[in-house]
Amino acid sequence: MKNPLRDLMLKINVTLSMAAFSVSANAQEALDERITGDGGWVDQLTAVGILVLAAAFLAGVGSVSYGIWYYMKKSDNPQEQDAGGKALKWILGGSALTVVPVFIGIFALTLGGDGDAVNSANDQLNNFSQ
Repeated sequence: MKNPLRDLMLKINVTLSMAAFSVSANAQEALDERITGDGGWVDQLTAVGILVLAAAFLAGVGSVSYGIWYYMKKSDNPQEQDAGGKALKWILGGSALTVVPVFIGIFALTLGGDGDAVNSANDQLNNFSQ
């Protein structure tokens, strides 16, 4: 003999499970769009990364300039015996800050690729084969 209450409970369980799965799928799509979509987290992190690299470049230029200025001002002073060493530290540190963004940019293009460069290469290859 069939138990109608058991059948009803099974139908309710299946209905609730399907509703939960559909809500979960919609939430997953929304999260995916929030992370990788236009203006998503990845775009925001990319913008912050570019801003940090620009600040590092400017700090590097400023450090190199300060190192050169420091050496020019203090090298003739007999009380400042280590002016060359201090100036060299500023210049080397600033040049490292200046060069790091270039290496990161080359590294990103090598690993991630540039869509425009790839499309341009494909167009040139297609033009060559025709």
